[in-house]
Amino acid sequence: MGMNVKNFIYLRTPTLPHLLALLGKPPKNFPPAGTTLIVIDSVSSLFQAYFTGASELKDQLVRGKIKDKNELHWLLNRRWNVTNELSIYLTRFALKRIAVLALDQTHTKIKGQIRATLGPTVWGGGWEKSVLTRVVVYRGKRGERFAEVTKRGGNFIPKSGRLVVRFRIERVCRFSSDIGLC
Repeated sequence: MGMNVKNFIYLRTPTLPHLLALLGKPPKNFPPAGTTLIVIDSVSSLFQAYFTGASELKDQLVRGKIKDKNELHWLLNRRWNVTNELSIYLTRFALKRIAVLALDQTHTKIKGQIRATLGPTVWGGGWEKSVLTRVVVYRGKRGERFAEVTKRGGNFIPKSGRLVVRFRIERVCRFSSDIGLC
């Protein structure tokens, strides 16, 4: 199966405000006619670089860097407001029949859980409503990988009904002078 690099357009958005500006008020010809897929790699890295965690914000309140609890609440809610805004922008592309693949990192949740649970880094009410399918990819022992569908059609799949596929990544390298990759 061949790959034609002419069918790919790469845009770098170094910060979350850049991504929001591109998606919220896109330039005249973005996305180009015939676009069927937008990939955001990685949405969570932009959030992590831009937002301070809740525990750090609370420490800043104690140290006096944050003036009062109203400012703290505004800062805590800002992340969720931006997440909702981003989900609205991405939904607009989906309504134009453009698939959106947002790669997200994960974190382990322990507090309030029976056991450690793997969860997405970017989440929230509006975001969760706009994510129709979630596939978690993780490593097992001896080079095995797993892909697990945890959300389909906007609904979370109960543990008993989850689809888990085991796979391996074999290194096959052919140099292609067309694209300069192996």
